[in-house]
Amino acid sequence: AKEAFLKAAGVGLGGFALRDIQALRLESGAPVYRFSGTALEYMQTHHLAAHLSLSHEGDMAAAVCILECLPV
Repeated sequence: AKEAFLKAAGVGLGGFALRDIQALRLESGAPVYRFSGTALEYMQTHHLAAHLSLSHEGDMAAAVCILECLPV
């Protein structure tokens, strides 16, 4: 999930500290991101919302991150 965010943001694997990006689950079970540090600053500066989708079957897993531009 963290790598999916880094790639969607276009910063590559070294763009932000991985500890500044968390993938959590809401009470409903839906996956969400929580940002801190420079990742949070990036999201706020660029007026972005991040959406996360996770899927798995057997030993295969996939994460998709969509960055949405918010109205200013």
